[in-house]
Amino acid sequence: SISRIGDSVKRTQVGKTGRFGVGFNSVYHLTDMPSFVSGRHVVFFDPSCAFLPNVTAANPGKRVDFVSNAGLADKHPDQWTPFA
Repeated sequence: SISRIGDSVKRTQVGKTGRFGVGFNSVYHLTDMPSFVSGRHVVFFDPSCAFLPNVTAANPGKRVDFVSNAGLADKHPDQWTPFA
């Protein structure tokens, strides 16, 4: 599951893609803090707890409802440029 970093629930399912647990984790070869948009939310993962405020090893990310928080793009334009 993408919500549990490094954990593969498909490990014992021989015919499943992603059973080795490297799927989404491969993005860490490209960035230290991956992010993506899903529906009305943008999700930021910071497993090193180095970039986002108030993250922990147990909860290393943030999910932000960008529709309800429409002013965020104006307040932090550099963070939202990739999604424009």
